[in-house]
Amino acid sequence: MRPRCLLDIVRACQGSAVTLDHERVIESDIKEGLESYSVELANNIGLEIADVYPGAPDVIFALVGRGRRISKRDLQSIILASIPENAIDDFLYLIIWYGLIGPVDGAGRSHFIFDHKYEMRLLAAVHSALPATIDPMFEINPVFWAALEIDEI
Repeated sequence: MRPRCLLDIVRACQGSAVTLDHERVIESDIKEGLESYSVELANNIGLEIADVYPGAPDVIFALVGRGRRISKRDLQSIILASIPENAIDDFLYLIIWYGLIGPVDGAGRSHFIFDHKYEMRLLAAVHSALPATIDPMFEINPVFWAALEIDEI
């Protein structure tokens, strides 16, 4: 949702076209560019996470093939393999802030930080509005689906 991200995606698509000696950017270049951007973004966020949690730069890649939605309980167990239990909530906050995941509301709609003007209190309101009796669901941001080998359906 940031202009520089759009420019990075365009550059990745152009890079694919140039590499394959296409005169113009074609559909396959766009697909390749989006996939390259997805992997680059996941790697970059992994590095950012490593600055805060040195033992957890690969937590993002532990989500490979898990599907586009994941329960909080399953997400916590993945995170627990890399960071101490007392840091799980802080880690969840961090990956929500980076836009890797967003809570799913009672109507099944996903909400990401950029949908709420990067205001965590607004996003937290979506999460806290869910009944306490259910295991909340999170959706992985579609920009990461290619990097994490998640089918679009």
